Amino acid sequence: MMLAVERTTQLFVRSLEQTGVLFKISIEKSRSAYGQSNYVFIRHANAPRFWKVRISDHPVGMRRALAGTEQLHIPAGAKPSSWAVWIGEIVRQHSRQKADA
Repeated sequence: MMLAVERTTQLFVRSLEQTGVLFKISIEKSRSAYGQSNYVFIRHANAPRFWKVRISDHPVGMRRALAGTEQLHIPAGAKPSSWAVWIGEIVRQHSRQKADA
């Protein structure tokens, strides 16, 4: 399952990079008795706002996402179509902020 977490993280980051928006992306890795998680922190290059995404191979991440401590939980092995709408929304927010400035 660890390979699935890494592969899903790579696909997710590649999807963010393909938007054309200058996001600052950092990744933190975590291992516990439950399994592995990668945290992807996404910031707009010119704004203080950030999003926290958890990619994991265990159900604890889903519980935290539902509690609001993370903006998105992606199960290991998920495909880009599962996060495309979410990425589209943060790109729209970025576009609105640029238009308002």
